[in-house]
Amino acid sequence: MKGTWIKERYRVSDGGEPGGTAGRPIYAAIENSGVDGVMVVVRRYFGGTKLGTGGLVRAYGGIAADCLKDAPTHIVKAKISLVLKFGFDHLGAVYPLLQLHGAENIKESYDEDDESSSVEIQLSLDAGRADELESSLTNACRGGITIQRATTTNS
Repeated sequence: MKGTWIKERYRVSDGGEPGGTAGRPIYAAIENSGVDGVMVVVRRYFGGTKLGTGGLVRAYGGIAADCLKDAPTHIVKAKISLVLKFGFDHLGAVYPLLQLHGAENIKESYDEDDESSSVEIQLSLDAGRADELESSLTNACRGGITIQRATTTNS
């Protein structure tokens, strides 16, 4: 007896109960909760036919709604990883922009040689903010920065 709703995909099951008395009421509770990416499992210990189909619908839907109301939630946002390479002379422009756009610095490395000095920063940020950050960095560094996108993850 479980119902799941993940974005536009879902599956419900009555798990042996009379048709439409468990899965659909649980699914309705999930839809009404506004929670996404969730699975609800309800286990019934009392057997028999005393509840009737209406009682089963109220019991399964009600307990699922109560659980979802009190359940801790976590907002999941798509993240993207970027690798920035630029000269030391752009440090003053880059760091404030990373902070402004909420980028999380994962790793930094510095390369100093006789000809030039460079910085490489690996970072993560919300995917929806990546284009704006890239544009801001390119403008602030007057094209003196290379930006490489890595894999997208969820967090």
